[in-house]
Amino acid sequence: MLITNRFSLPQPFVDLVSEDTYSKGESDITTTGLAQPPKIAELWRRHGNEITMDCSEKVWTMLGTANHYVLEQIAKRNPQRYVCEQRFYIDVDGVKLGGQIDLFDRETETLWDYKVSSVYKAMSDDRLEWTKQANVNKLLCEHNGIHPKKIAILLVCKDWRRKDAEFKADYPKCAIQEIPLQIWHEAETMAYIRSRIALHNAAKLVEKEDDIPVCTEEERWSKPTTWAVLKEKGAKRAVNGGLYGSEAEALLHAKRIDGAVEKRDGSNARCENYCQVRKWCNFGRSLKLD
Repeated sequence: MLITNRFSLPQPFVDLVSEDTYSKGESDITTTGLAQPPKIAELWRRHGNEITMDCSEKVWTMLGTANHYVLEQIAKRNPQRYVCEQRFYIDVDGVKLGGQIDLFDRETETLWDYKVSSVYKAMSDDRLEWTKQANVNKLLCEHNGIHPKKIAILLVCKDWRRKDAEFKADYPKCAIQEIPLQIWHEAETMAYIRSRIALHNAAKLVEKEDDIPVCTEEERWSKPTTWAVLKEKGAKRAVNGGLYGSEAEALLHAKRIDGAVEKRDGSNARCENYCQVRKWCNFGRSLKLD
């Protein structure tokens, strides 16, 4: 990957975010790699050396790495209690799966994963991707002599605001949140692992890139086009029960209340804002964003 500096940021920052110390060790695939959409992973594999990213886009990655580093140093002061930043492996049908845990606390028997994200994510019920990855790492631990009884996210909310915490009842009371995750049975975790390995292996065998199956709607962070019924033209919010997936239904509702209809275009947020292999993807090109 080529790192650019479009905004002429100071060189120490450029150097910091340009340094890539990540290694997947001896893994054929990692816990994170399993979760990545197969089309994105395969296009990265084929075009990684051609990808360009501006250093300004890596600021949040840098903050996440910094948090990991600080917490790792603290954990290393108490090696009797903590196991941190260790990579474990298991063989799954001839594929070497590896994953690096953030921290296992022997005293509480908790496997922790550190995340930096938004308050919105902290308040959301969407825990599935975190749950998948945490259970894979739990399985890796168990096959290497460590037996977590609990798995959880230690979440740093990068946009937390004290005033919102004071006045909003459901807002996080501090910027650090513990988010417990559901524990799966081993058979469920293994089924997930095998299904993801199969999808990634299948993508590697496809010769023509446009023939690799497109990311699912969930993987594209897709939102459908909707039609909103407004009390009057120019209103900011839809009336109660006034969001429709069909324009015809919205028009009928609007006619009943002498209101207006506003089309709200759907989106594929990952493709539009975050995908670095979009120009090699047939679906990404169809969005005509570049």
